[in-house]
Amino acid sequence: MALPAHIAPTAAAPVHRQPVYALVGNPNCGKSTLFNALTGLKQKIGNYPGVTVEKKVGTTYSQHGQPMTIIDLPGAYSLAARSPDEAVTRDVLLGRRSDTPQPDRILCIVDATNLERNLYLVHQILDLGRPVILVLNMMDVARNSGLRIRTARLERELGIPVIPCEAVNGKGLVELRLAMSRTDLPLSRHAWDVPAAIAPAVSELQASLTEHSGKSPLVARAEALLLLTDQNTVRVAGSTPLHARTAEILAQWQKRWSATGTDWAGTLVTSRYDAIARLCGETIEHKPVESGPSGSDRIDAVVTHPDSGAGWCWAVS
Repeated sequence: MALPAHIAPTAAAPVHRQPVYALVGNPNCGKSTLFNALTGLKQKIGNYPGVTVEKKVGTTYSQHGQPMTIIDLPGAYSLAARSPDEAVTRDVLLGRRSDTPQPDRILCIVDATNLERNLYLVHQILDLGRPVILVLNMMDVARNSGLRIRTARLERELGIPVIPCEAVNGKGLVELRLAMSRTDLPLSRHAWDVPAAIAPAVSELQASLTEHSGKSPLVARAEALLLLTDQNTVRVAGSTPLHARTAEILAQWQKRWSATGTDWAGTLVTSRYDAIARLCGETIEHKPVESGPSGSDRIDAVVTHPDSGAGWCWAVS
């Protein structure tokens, strides 16, 4: 099956080693089912050093038989971590852990029946500027509940491959492997406007993270947004600490905003959700679902009725 062409800039995975994919998604989105379907028995399970968080790494193969590594990261609702599991996912994606290399590419799996809620994490991940494949899981459940997702429109808006999938039934895996096998995966055209009151702080933090922590500009911007989004973010063993100058800049901005009564975190979160709502409004259609008893219910009503022939035959058999 041919995948839609994309005109966005492309970024190839390093050619000197097999590509490393991070598998990311909200809890209960079918992520583990997809990981098992892709890797089979070729898995290694352990713990991240210093924390009791499970580390799962597996191997799958491209359409040409080349091995690809998949790291199944812990389920997370946001990169602004509120738990050790979310902190590990955040740190791996931001390249903060010395025990786990930063992945080349990212598989974002979402529950198609709760797309708007699941897209918050995807929205944050797209900020990282890495090649991303979006997997719409549970498409059968979405259809049965009256949801229609305009996949082609979603692809155009985000500029990345979007693969409809039913991981539990194995549907969509061929198309997903084809997408994962591409050497020219596009970078997202995703963009959203940081509120004007917050933008100077994002720029200053981004510059400090680039200068003092060696972050690439896009990763530095994404990390700056996370620092401003959640003031109670969790840090775990193995995570690289924040540089003193970056911490100083963050504290200065927080003090300034506190004095003026600016809700900087709430402003950023609201702005991101507004962008997601606009995207969903263009790509999700709700259709009425037929009401009344199902076909099996109607059959049961007939064969179990006391006056039915089926009931009489059962009684004398």
